[in-house]
Amino acid sequence: MDDISDGKPMTIIGKIIDDIEKLSGIKSSDILSLSRN
Repeated sequence: MDDISDGKPMTIIGKIIDDIEKLSGIKSSDILSLSRN
């Protein structure tokens, strides 16, 4: 499963998981930015 999180998903499921992780990261960053302001 570590290969999927390595930023190089080889399957459709891997791509979806990677996209979800990216979206989660963006949301987390937005929350941190808002809380700092």
